[in-house]
Amino acid sequence: YEANEDVSLSSNKNGEVTPMRSTASINVHMNRDGNENVNRTLERLEISTSKKISKLNNKNKHKKPKRGKSKVIPSKDKNNDGRNKQQQKQQNNSNNTMFHIYTKSIQSNNGNNTEKCNIEGIDDLNTVELFRKLHHETSSSSVSKQEKQFGISIPSNPNLDLISNPPTIISINSFENFTSKIYTGVPLVIQTKIIHATRAIVSWFIDDKLVLYDCHSFIPQQIHIGKKVGVMIQPILDVDDISFFDDEEVYQFENQVEQLPFMPIVSPLRDEYTKASRTIEEKDNSIRVVTYNILADLYVSREADGGALFPHVKQDHLKKTMGYDGYYSNKASCQREGCAMFYSREKFVVDDDEKDEWLESFSIRDLFELKSTNEISDIEKSNDEEQGSKKKLLSHWNSIIGINALLRDHDELRKVIMEKIGQVVQIAKLRLRKPIDSKLDKILIANSHLFYHPMADHIRAMQAFVVCKKIDEIRKQDAYQYPYPFILCGDLNSDPLSGAAQLLFTGTLLPEHHDCWKNLHEYKWDCGDNEFMVEHGYIGNDVGVTELKYEEEAFDDVQEEEQRRSKPCPPLISLPPSFPKLISGCLEMPEFTNYAIDFIDTLDYVLASEPNAEEIFGFKKKKSAPMPDESEIKRFVAMPNEFMPSDHVSVVCDLEWKVNDKK
Repeated sequence: YEANEDVSLSSNKNGEVTPMRSTASINVHMNRDGNENVNRTLERLEISTSKKISKLNNKNKHKKPKRGKSKVIPSKDKNNDGRNKQQQKQQNNSNNTMFHIYTKSIQSNNGNNTEKCNIEGIDDLNTVELFRKLHHETSSSSVSKQEKQFGISIPSNPNLDLISNPPTIISINSFENFTSKIYTGVPLVIQTKIIHATRAIVSWFIDDKLVLYDCHSFIPQQIHIGKKVGVMIQPILDVDDISFFDDEEVYQFENQVEQLPFMPIVSPLRDEYTKASRTIEEKDNSIRVVTYNILADLYVSREADGGALFPHVKQDHLKKTMGYDGYYSNKASCQREGCAMFYSREKFVVDDDEKDEWLESFSIRDLFELKSTNEISDIEKSNDEEQGSKKKLLSHWNSIIGINALLRDHDELRKVIMEKIGQVVQIAKLRLRKPIDSKLDKILIANSHLFYHPMADHIRAMQAFVVCKKIDEIRKQDAYQYPYPFILCGDLNSDPLSGAAQLLFTGTLLPEHHDCWKNLHEYKWDCGDNEFMVEHGYIGNDVGVTELKYEEEAFDDVQEEEQRRSKPCPPLISLPPSFPKLISGCLEMPEFTNYAIDFIDTLDYVLASEPNAEEIFGFKKKKSAPMPDESEIKRFVAMPNEFMPSDHVSVVCDLEWKVNDKK
C-alpha cells in the first residue's frame, strides 16, 4: 500500500493511486484457509487493510511529522469511508477481476516490468485455485517464479501488493528484553523465531556504527565502555542461488556497556582456567567439564521470596547479565527453571538430523515406571521376546521393585514424587571428532538438578537411582559398541554423606541409613512453604548465621513409635554390579559449593565412570579448578553478592581417558 501523508492523492483513469511525495509500505499478514472462496479472502483482506489505515490515520492525526522520518499516511476519503458490505460484495463479485503481476527483484527492491492478465470466473475459485491459474497465465513470463509478486486491484482506494509467504520475523528475544546490564567480555545473544525464512541476518552496532555482521552473538570490548549497543535483524529466504529479503527490525539495548565487575572467585583464583589456553595434546586427551547452578529468574525476584532468601544483598545485584542459547530443558513447571547443557563443537559433533534422538530430556517422575505387583510378576515370568529386554533390565535393576512398592504403600510420598515435583535429567549422546579408539566414538553426558527440600534426602536418593538406570539403558543401546563411558553432573542438593551420594559413590544405600530415611514419614508437600521453612530454621535466619537449626523429632511416646514401625519401611537400593564405579572429578572434595546465609555445604558434583572388568573405557581425574576459601566469601556475608552472581560456586574438572588394557 502506498500513499501520501500531507497532500491529496492523485489517481489516473484506471483508478491507480499515485503518491506525490515520499512513500512507505504497510504489510498485512493473513492466515486463511486455502479452500476459502477468493471473494471471501479479498473481502477480509480489504477489511484488515482498511482497519490498519484507519488506525494509522488516528495515530498520526495529532502528530507533526519529523523531518526525514515522516510516516506516509493516506488522505482519508470520507465518501468511501462508510461503504456498506452490499457494495463490497457487488464489486467483489465482478466476473472479470484484473490482477497485476509485479515482476520486481526483492533483493534490490527496484521495480521492473509489470504485466497484467485477466482471470475469468473468479466466483468459482478458491484461493489455491486462483494462484494455480495465475501461475498458468504467467508461465510464459520471462521473470523467474521466485521473483514474482502478485498485486490485486480490489474496489478500494489503495493498491495492495500480495506477496506470497514473505520471510517474516515472528519474535525476537534477548535476556530481559534488551534491558539487562551489558558488561565487557560477556556475550549478548539474540534469539529469533522466523517463518517462511531459512535464516535471519543479525547485525550489531555501537553508537549506530556497524561492528559485526551476520552473527547472533556479540561480545562487547573495553573500547565500547560508555556506548550503546544496537542490533538489526533481517529475515532471509534462500532459494537455489537467490536470497529474498524482507523488512528488517531494529532494537537498541537500554543500558550502556560497563566494565565487568571484579569477581574474586574467578580471577585471579582461576586464571589458569579462564585465560591460559590448553595445548592440542591436552585437548585431545582430556575433557573439561563445568557444572554451575546459576540463579533462575524466579530466585532473583523480591516478590518471589519476600526477601527471605538473599536479604544481605541489594536487588540491583540480583539481575542476571548473561543470555544463554543451546540445549535447554524446562522443569515440569510453569516457572522458567530447568537445566541447560552446552558442548564444544570443536570436540564433539551432533548432526542436525540426530539432535532429537541424541539430545534428550526426561522428566524424572516418568523414570520411576510405577507398576503393580502383578505387572512386575508378569514381566518376570514372561518368555515373550518383546518382554525380554524389560526382564533383563528388571533383573539388573531389581531395586526398582522395592522403590515401586514403597510408592504404592506411601500415599504422600507417591503424591510428591509423581505429581508435585518436576525435576528433569538431560542425557546427551555426543560423537567425538577425534575418537580415542576405533571401538569408541561416543560418550554420554547427563545433567540434572535434584529436589531441593532439606527433609527430602530419601526422595533425592530414589531420583539418583532412576537417573542412573536411564543412563545405563541409553549407553547400552548400541549393540555394536562397548557401553559408552559417561559423565553425570549437576546440583544434586546432596552433601557427601547423604543417601544419594552414598548410593552414587558406593553403589548401595541401606535401609538403616538414618540421615537418608529419617523424614520418610515426616516430610509432606506442605513442608515446602515459606512459613514452615522459616519456622523450622531452614531459611530466614539472622545474617551471618552459618549453623543450621535443624532439629530431629523425639519419639517419647511408645505408642507413636509403634505406629511408626507399622508404616512402610525403606527399601534396600543398590546399583547393579555391571554399573561402573563413579569417581568425583575434583582432586579433593570441596568444603562447599553452596554458601548461603544459613547453609554451607557441597551440593554440586562432576562424576565420571571408571572402566571395569566388563568395560574398556572410562575416565580418571586429572585436575580441578581451585575453590574459594570461606574467608573470601565471609567478607561479603554470603552468596550471591555484588561480586558473586550465584549462591553456588562452579565446579570445573579436567578428566582424562582411562583404558582397561587387560580386557
